[in-house]
Amino acid sequence: MKFFLSMFAITTLLAIPQVRDRATTPPNAAVGESDAATLARGWTAAASGQAENAARAADTVLGRRPWDRAALTLKIAALSGGAPLRGLDAYEQWVAAGHKDDAALLEPVPIAVLQEIAKGKDRELQRQALTALSAARVPGAREGLAALPTSPENALALQVDAVRGGDQAAMQGLIGAAATPTTATPALARALAGLGSSGEAGLLLLLQTAASPDARAEAARALGSIKSDRALTTLQSLFDDSDPRVRLSATVALAQLGDQRALDRVDQMLASNVPAVQIAAAQAWSGRPGPWVPVIQMLLDNPDGVIRLDAASVIAPVDPAAARRVLEAGLSDLNPVVRLESAKAVDAAVDISRDAADVPALRHRLRDADASVRVAVASTLLKLARS
Repeated sequence: MKFFLSMFAITTLLAIPQVRDRATTPPNAAVGESDAATLARGWTAAASGQAENAARAADTVLGRRPWDRAALTLKIAALSGGAPLRGLDAYEQWVAAGHKDDAALLEPVPIAVLQEIAKGKDRELQRQALTALSAARVPGAREGLAALPTSPENALALQVDAVRGGDQAAMQGLIGAAATPTTATPALARALAGLGSSGEAGLLLLLQTAASPDARAEAARALGSIKSDRALTTLQSLFDDSDPRVRLSATVALAQLGDQRALDRVDQMLASNVPAVQIAAAQAWSGRPGPWVPVIQMLLDNPDGVIRLDAASVIAPVDPAAARRVLEAGLSDLNPVVRLESAKAVDAAVDISRDAADVPALRHRLRDADASVRVAVASTLLKLARS
């Protein structure tokens, strides 16, 4: 019964207009009605759940003005509300007519894809979809997160969402969890890392309290990325840590902070024959041009798909075209696992360089048979639309 109520709450909070109209007869357009009035009528129909009437109003304007983006926006939004792929069809007809791809114009489609998945039965995918929607401040997403069945993952996602909304009590809760060894987990480290500089206090605590080497390594990487001077002393104590994951992450973070010992070690790492070590060394440059660039460019054709994707993510700031080539190939791979990892790599690359994303390749994957891939690419497209 609890699960039924939770699912009902999610469905209700994320309700979107259905393709079937509540009114069977469309309102008649007045003689000589202006395009603005027609579009206003269309948006009113869309708000009332009359997707077909809204689309017809948009088509009326597009028939007179086929270049009208306002009319196309209405049509895509109305059709996406009933069925995401109908909105995608309308968008792709526009592109096929010779118009350039535009993530902002496409925005209603990834929103609808995520909303559709959020109403499914896979709880992990529900959480991922709702988290992406909430990060974009889509109405109903936060309430949907709150309605999910209780679990550590869902509770953490809800806390992070509250922090993004300015909830200081939620931030103190994350800091308290970071100060407690039993809750200082890799998942918490990733969540704090996703908050950028706002997560610094929690990451500093986690670096000292976490029993998990993975958690400490995640925290070290994040503190280096945000250039945390407060972390310098603690990171220096981990320079020769017994765990290679922690040692590697601390070295990269220290190099990002300008520590000379770490910079010297990074040079040695770059000269190694181990691709993963070379990629880690390249990260110490934080996207600035340097001797790492030709080394990483060689890895873009590595036989190992994971190495290629990691190399593409790192090189995106200085060679976005090369990154796009590798990431686009991964998105079209026959293996759904490779497609998913590629979609995740694109999402990470977009945080560094928007030019690393190929909108056509991403929108094609909105039709992917694998729901995990659809969630990943929809999240990235929504991020691009809002950037």
